[in-house]
This record gives sequence, C-alpha cells and structure tokens, in this order.
Amino acid sequence: MSDIENIECPIDLQLQQASLDLAKKKVRWNANRLRLEPIVNAFTKIGVDSDLSDGDLNIRFSGDKGKLAQGVRILRVARFVTDSAKPKKGDSSWSAFFLHPDCAIRIWFVFTSSVCRQVKTGTKTIEVDVYETRCGDITQEQLPCETALISETESTSALMEPMSF
Repeated sequence: MSDIENIECPIDLQLQQASLDLAKKKVRWNANRLRLEPIVNAFTKIGVDSDLSDGDLNIRFSGDKGKLAQGVRILRVARFVTDSAKPKKGDSSWSAFFLHPDCAIRIWFVFTSSVCRQVKTGTKTIEVDVYETRCGDITQEQLPCETALISETESTSALMEPMSF
C-alpha cells in the first residue's frame, strides 16, 4: 500500500469536522431549547427571523420604535437582560447581547430603524484623490524608466544606434 492510499482526503476531513460542529450545536440547542424556543416563536409571529450561529441566537430586524419595544419586551418577559446602553434618540441602529443566567446561549439582538431619513445639515467641499483601475497588456510606454526622460527634441534614430563602451 502506498503513502497516497493512506492519506485521508481533505474534503472528507472537512465534512467530518462540519458534522462534528453540527452535532455540538444540536446538543447545545437541545440543552437550552425550552428557554429559547418560545422566544424564536414569538419573533416569528411578528415577522422576524432568527438563526443560530457561532454559538449565539441571532435576531436581526428593522422597523419603527414600536417594533423595537416589542422585540425588547419579548426578551425581557423571558427574563433575558442586557448591560448595553439604551438606544439613543436619533440613532438608526442598536445592538446588544441579551443573557440569561440559566441559558448558555446568548442572544445577539440587532435592530435597524426603517423610518430614518436623510436630512441635509450643511455643505462641505472636500478635495479627494480620484483613482481608476485600468487593466490590459503592459506596453513599453507603461514600463517605468530608470533614467531621466529623453527630451522630445532628440531624434529617435539616436536611440536606435548601438551603444559603444
């Protein structure tokens, strides 16, 4: 048997790792399901999806002040708390981790206001460099030159003469 036959395929290793990671997520979810499932269902009823990733339950949605209050109320009724600062008036988004002492899964809550509008507050002129990307074959003219530029008055035939040392 050769060494190549003894090497495990990297794709098989990736799939085994993904399967192991999924099994760990399932165990963690099932251990906290009774506390989290009512929250997921309550958010689903108000049209907000949630997902479990990186060990956190993620809840992301947008709406107005009332929908934000409704979302926070769902979490507080379930006895989840946050130590993040309250949303500031005029901000267009707010996020916080919500925790419960008897739950190993944190809730990552992200809210974006859907009632924001852009308001002109003044005019400012800023000078900025403008770049563009050009692709294609490199021509002789585009190559960097290590010597000083040759003036336009010099004859191109002088450039073609062989150099003597």
